[in-house]
Amino acid sequence: MRKLGLLLALEAMLFTAAPPAHARPTMQPVILATIPVSSSPAGVAVDDASKTVYVANNGSNNVAAIDDREGKVMATLAAGACPTLDAVILDLHRLYVNNACDQSVSVFDTRDRSTVATITGLNDVPAGIAANALTQRVYVGGEVNDTLTVIDARTNTVLSNLSLGPGIQRGVAVNPRTNRIYVANSTANQVVVIDGYTNSIMSRIAVGARPRFMAVSETQNRIYVPNFAGGTISVIDGASNVVSATLSVPAGQSPWMATLDEQTGHLFVTELLGDSVTVFDTATNSIISNLRTVAHPIFSALDPVTRRVYVSHGAGFFPGLDTVTVIQDSTDDDMD
Repeated sequence: MRKLGLLLALEAMLFTAAPPAHARPTMQPVILATIPVSSSPAGVAVDDASKTVYVANNGSNNVAAIDDREGKVMATLAAGACPTLDAVILDLHRLYVNNACDQSVSVFDTRDRSTVATITGLNDVPAGIAANALTQRVYVGGEVNDTLTVIDARTNTVLSNLSLGPGIQRGVAVNPRTNRIYVANSTANQVVVIDGYTNSIMSRIAVGARPRFMAVSETQNRIYVPNFAGGTISVIDGASNVVSATLSVPAGQSPWMATLDEQTGHLFVTELLGDSVTVFDTATNSIISNLRTVAHPIFSALDPVTRRVYVSHGAGFFPGLDTVTVIQDSTDDDMD
């Protein structure tokens, strides 16, 4: 409880005045387990309030609900065609799941896992998804028509389809504190910055080759962008919208998604073709571990309470893997 109180106090301060949340001894993350799921697991989302991990099974058109404590699938939720990525809004008890093949978003109630709505009118094939719990907006990137769809999470209706210019709008991330949305344009090799108050483009930031799925540090106002074809991670300063550092992954690997543990400062990067997860210490921008996993780790999500990272394998790119790897980051007890 002492650590939780400290964390809440830090989050109440402006990020410009807050001390680094990761100024603690570096501990080595370890692989705990693998969990079998249904066909071609893709996006992962965590509801830490109910201790549930949600995995979109791209090949079986459903979502697995995994008990975070037991490490077992306790239910499956019927989704649309080809579910890919998902996001949770805790305050609304809602889970949002992209369905790539029918251009929709399935909405579930996380309390009883019932279907609340199916959102259409996206005007594009959905790719990345992110939610801002403070504004209760959900953002969905498009792969074909160069758009970002803005959804009102209170009414589950499409507010607008923003044109972002030519390119596949792959990864989407949000900083709730600044209300800025970051969209990785994979073909233009840039990150588009959007003002969440006005839905207008603020900046286009050149990054590495084929940017994918990003992580945001709210406390440090930084954005970590994996560049799939470049073998690097671009670190963007959210205050100035410039690349402040470039991190390199081990040779021959292919960064796909970044997940950040704000408390430890550990950045977990899935290497789709490298069959591993690379872990960076963001205080020093150095690699502290390269964890060998089941083949083709792709999407990931963090449980901020248990400090566990859940990693799916293969998605629709490499069928037949059908597992989720559980990685334990440092716990509060480790750092006392």
